[in-house]
Amino acid sequence: MESYIEDIATKKLKSDLDLSICHTPETAENARAEAKRRIRVAEPYSKLDLCSQYVDNELTRRIAAETDSSTLAETNDVLYKRLELLRKRYDSIYVNCECIEPAAVVVLAFLRDRYALPIKIFSEDYSGRQQVLRISNNSDPHLLITANAAFNFGAHDYAKHYNMVMELHWEFQGLLVFKRENKNEGLVYVYDSSSATEQYEIHKDLLKSMKKQIRLYESIGSLVEELDCDRLRPGDYIIAWEPLLTGLLNRSKGRLRRVRQSQFRHLISIYAREDIVRDESDCLENMLSAFRYVWKACIDDPPHAERMLLKQKNVLAQMAIGAGLGNASA
Repeated sequence: MESYIEDIATKKLKSDLDLSICHTPETAENARAEAKRRIRVAEPYSKLDLCSQYVDNELTRRIAAETDSSTLAETNDVLYKRLELLRKRYDSIYVNCECIEPAAVVVLAFLRDRYALPIKIFSEDYSGRQQVLRISNNSDPHLLITANAAFNFGAHDYAKHYNMVMELHWEFQGLLVFKRENKNEGLVYVYDSSSATEQYEIHKDLLKSMKKQIRLYESIGSLVEELDCDRLRPGDYIIAWEPLLTGLLNRSKGRLRRVRQSQFRHLISIYAREDIVRDESDCLENMLSAFRYVWKACIDDPPHAERMLLKQKNVLAQMAIGAGLGNASA
């Protein structure tokens, strides 16, 4: 099992880096435009003014221009200056990052272990929905790395103090069908307040035309129980993201299969607490610049990033649950 989880994790790491957005200004601009279009899908379900949660692109443009137009030596010099300012400003920087986001976890681990930035990585959440709910329980990380859809659909008044500050990467998900397709009846299992909700809303007319009724579930563990106890019916669908999609396929032992042409992509982004966004000492710019620098280094040297990932044993153990290969209340 350990080698299988490592394989899933390294494949997800490669996918995150291959689908990177933040490494070029052009991809970031396109992603921001798409993110704002997706807001319209979630607006009827949100108590927040979602458009106001977005920090203007100028910050990310400036960071990109700084690193892209400089020599390696100049970039390193800027990085170390920014890191030193952050060390002086914070005794610790608390970041909540899903365990199923290995590229982001690796970047944070490099910043902590190699660059001595006082980062505390919380990676015990298996889904964006769980992260957003944790904020409601008075947990207030400096940075939140999560799915835009989870924030858009799940955030309420308690999350209004967070702003979306940098898009990181796209993530693929799709439909799984139980045993065989049945276009006349069945359920669509949708994880509540998540990217699965976003895909369902965007494809709702098609699914309804197939007489598929939505069934919301609120934990990965409850979905796994449905599968293990053989409660799904032939023709039932599950909307799942990676690595949950791959994990469920493995767990089902042939009872689930991918639905052709059902691939969907959604955004993973960095959210920052409002006080950091407004801080006049450039803390947010320093944080995002350092993150982007290491992110690009991981793109340039994937084996180095993979070695760092495989050292994160606790994250790998929790990723197994996030991939539907264990018990979870997420």
